[in-house]
Amino acid sequence: MGRVLGLVLLAGVAHATPGPGSVVVVGNGDDAESVALAERYAAARAVPANRVCLLPLPAVETLDEATYRDALLAPLRACLGPRVDEVEAAVLVRGVPRLARVGGAAVSTAAALGVWDSTDGADPLLGAAPGSQVPCGGGQTCLGPRWENPFRIGPFRPGWTARAGGVRWRPLLVTALDGRDAAEAEALLTSALTAEREGPEPAPFALMAGADGARGVLDGTLDDVAEALESRGIAVERLAFDADLTGRTFGAFVTGSASLGQTIEGNRLVPGAMVDNLTSFGAVPVNFTHEGETQVSVGRFIAAGAAGVHGTVAEPLNGCFPDRHFLVDLVDGSTLAEAYHRALPYVYWRNLVLGDPLAAPWAVRPVVRLAVSAAGEAEVEVEDERGILSIELYLDGDRVATARSRSRLRACLPGEGGRLLAVAEARGEHPVKGWATLDGAWAEGGCGGEDAGAPDAASSDAAPPADATVDAAAREDAGGADAAPVDAGPVDAGPIDARLVDARSVDAAAAPGASADDAGCRAAPGPSGGGPLLLLLGVAMAPRRWYRSRRHAGESAR
Repeated sequence: MGRVLGLVLLAGVAHATPGPGSVVVVGNGDDAESVALAERYAAARAVPANRVCLLPLPAVETLDEATYRDALLAPLRACLGPRVDEVEAAVLVRGVPRLARVGGAAVSTAAALGVWDSTDGADPLLGAAPGSQVPCGGGQTCLGPRWENPFRIGPFRPGWTARAGGVRWRPLLVTALDGRDAAEAEALLTSALTAEREGPEPAPFALMAGADGARGVLDGTLDDVAEALESRGIAVERLAFDADLTGRTFGAFVTGSASLGQTIEGNRLVPGAMVDNLTSFGAVPVNFTHEGETQVSVGRFIAAGAAGVHGTVAEPLNGCFPDRHFLVDLVDGSTLAEAYHRALPYVYWRNLVLGDPLAAPWAVRPVVRLAVSAAGEAEVEVEDERGILSIELYLDGDRVATARSRSRLRACLPGEGGRLLAVAEARGEHPVKGWATLDGAWAEGGCGGEDAGAPDAASSDAAPPADATVDAAAREDAGGADAAPVDAGPVDAGPIDARLVDARSVDAAAAPGASADDAGCRAAPGPSGGGPLLLLLGVAMAPRRWYRSRRHAGESAR
């Protein structure tokens, strides 16, 4: 190969899909703290500079539909340019408005962006009504979630597509780095990085019952979750609800309550801990400030050390919270973005997942070695006994070589230097990525003459893209080794079937004598037959997790 200029091995910045080449970082270019955190994230996760989109966004909490399209969606697509189809995940940095009013209702900005290129017939899904009026007890109706989540199984990849209920789904997995201040927002990233660098600290996962029936609708799944976690060597504590539990250390925490006293600040969450609290207003705008709190702020969990938290930005009804098996997926090596999003019953709604989308503290990483000679010949070697799906090599964010189903890649590099990024993906139920970076200089055309930039035929089976503007997040194939286009065969989500769900609870606004502060997931008195039945449309699939959770959609989560 000639004289080697450098070798970089990054152990501790590798994890399941998605990876640094397929995530876009979205910050507010008019907010100095947002810009600083976006750049900090990109540096920590080796995201190429042309994947960081700093957009001039208004300092408001809710974007109306026109402003969302004109100030966020269109500029983001322009920023990505030819790479727009290559991303699979996005992270919204504090300073990006948290809500968007689209289709006549408020949803989280993350959920609006998550629709991405999905279409309802010939029309974009964005702009369709996110919810519909549904019976919610006591003869009342409430705005409830409308769109079933098509992503319930398998790994997610750029261009992931499914067809269900007349919709061609082509979503993004969107999370946020946010908190009550910029330091708390960055703490989400720090928690994830610490856990990946040091390995998950042994600590029991706390599965606490909900404070009441409506907030405890997922409690029936906890035995199954506990069994699955324990079979993987994770200690589990099944806890009765206690608003003032103290003196404990937890590796994860789930419950459901509108009020938690010392149970957050009185205990310790280890780095990498994942959290969900089933209550309506965890991620409403006031809960991202230190000036007030409505119900239980997600910011309190972030300040306590969590790497991932889920909350809702407005009244969601209690059927839209993550299936608690998201904890099992995380322990199996899934990324935060995939685990939380796979567990959501609905999309295009009021859910907000907070944390680094690439975080995967329990993933087993491939070891990636990257070197380049003075003549400009790059070599990537990967060690992983599970086998390798792909290796991709990028120079200053442009893909220059790809190898499939091989553990080694060699390529002659164009130019005279720059930043190299090598990303390798290992096989497995949750395909795992590792990467290495290297800044170097070399002789232009030194190893390949006029053919510089072509991969070594002995170690790579895919030529680099002809378009020099292609970014580091080059499209990943749907099947790993065979390099088939992702959209060549969309997932068949199956026919739509009707599901009857008991909905005996009512929105606080509809409950006689109730206030927004005390109604909670109030169970409204129903007819003697047990209350009205809410007809839902469910996606009939054959997923690995789907059957495990009872799905509820008709009770207020306040």
